[in-house]
Amino acid sequence: MVDCIRQAGLEIPIILGYGINNPERVKEAVQTGADGIIVGTAMIERITGGDYEALSAFIRSIKDATLPA
Repeated sequence: MVDCIRQAGLEIPIILGYGINNPERVKEAVQTGADGIIVGTAMIERITGGDYEALSAFIRSIKDATLPA
């Protein structure tokens, strides 16, 4: 889908979301060439659970997944 949007010549940011809830999914999204990702529910679950250490580790893992290998 990202390729189709790019080939259509649309000059808009392409942001992927829904189901991006772990580093592997982030890597997949990055590999599509998307301009950004949205991670929602996975973060909210950690916030509402009050597990801020897990939230911090999760955010770090998501960031690391965006970096080149």
